[in-house]
Parts: sequence; C-alpha cells; structure tokens
Amino acid sequence: HIARIANKVAHTAQTLRQELGREPTPEEVAEVTFIDAELVQDLAALSNDPISLDTHVSDDAEDLLCDLVPDTHASPTMDMTEALTQDVIEDILSVLEEREREVIRMRFGLGGLDNLTLARIGEELHLSKERIRQIERQAMQKLKSRRREA
Repeated sequence: HIARIANKVAHTAQTLRQELGREPTPEEVAEVTFIDAELVQDLAALSNDPISLDTHVSDDAEDLLCDLVPDTHASPTMDMTEALTQDVIEDILSVLEEREREVIRMRFGLGGLDNLTLARIGEELHLSKERIRQIERQAMQKLKSRRREA
C-alpha cells in the first residue's frame, strides 16, 4: 500500500516538475494527490536516501529487499528454464476450461501475474468470491485427476 502511495507521489511530482519547470513543493504535490503534505515530504526524503539491498523488508519478516528485487540480468540458462517452466505450466493447464485457467493463473500468480485473493479475482472477473472458490476447486480436481492418469 505504501509503495503505491509512494509511486503516486513520485509520478505526480514528476508531472508537476514538467508543468511548473521547477521542483514542486510538498504542499503542491499534496494538493493534487489528496495526500497529507507531511507524508509527501517523508516519502520524498525516503526516495532520496539509498537503501541497502540487505535491509529486512519489515521488522517481523526474514525476507531481505534483495529477495524481492528481480534480477534484470538473468542468465540465458535462467531465461530458458523459465520459458520451459512456462511451457510445462501451460501444458498442465490445457486440460482446464479458459475461465478455470484464468482463475488458477490469478490465484497462484502464474504467467507473470500476481497471486490474488478470491475476493480480488471475483472483482476482476465480475463473479462472487464463492463462485471463484468453486471454479478453483473444480480446476484443482481436474488437475489432480490428470496427475493420477499420468
């Protein structure tokens, strides 16, 4: 949530910078984004400070920031492995109906998608949370029966 707010503030500041021909004040950014000027100022200060990739994401998590940052210089072997994995996933999902595939991809974050809650998937597909749960269960049963057949 904070990252989304920070992105909104940064984008608005960039737009105002271009429009005004100067650095916008936190109050100007706050007025456009409807975010408290003090928070805008704090976010601006944070964005200027370098952060170590060895920093813990939160106080109660063991995850490091470097674990969340994608490697933009992946090796050809990694690219090939990822492509093959995607092919295998698509082959496995091919036994499902299109809507079932879509729900499974969204639920488990496959194919570059973020994994979403049942409620969020329901919003995206204009279906109830319960209907999404039913589709997911049905799809998982199909996948399990395919595995038994193989």
